[in-house]
Amino acid sequence: MDTKKRIAYLLVVGIVLIFVRNRLGSYMPQFASLGIAIILTIVSIGLLIVEKRLDLPFFYGYARHWDGGYLINSAFLLGLATFFYAVTMIYGVIALVLETAIYLLLCEVIKTHVTDSAKQ
Repeated sequence: MDTKKRIAYLLVVGIVLIFVRNRLGSYMPQFASLGIAIILTIVSIGLLIVEKRLDLPFFYGYARHWDGGYLINSAFLLGLATFFYAVTMIYGVIALVLETAIYLLLCEVIKTHVTDSAKQ
């Protein structure tokens, strides 16, 4: 169930940000936009590994004034990367499809690896 929520969250954030980017445009050079997207993608994958290994809930984190939760996790960061990949609408859609497939694959591989490690 947690993986389904993560994928749904990634898709919602990605789709919204593709439309925002398409509507607002960008004055950022394409190479800078793609560089930021790649960095966010790498950070998101690293964060996903940490989230799965530590078995963190969907929204985790604590701050005195947030009542125990916030909206940023690896799925959000990957959805945010979509904004920077979306130099054009087509690039954004392609990036979102690829990100979703890779994210789903990584979730399953990490889950299997963590489960196998726990059995030993």
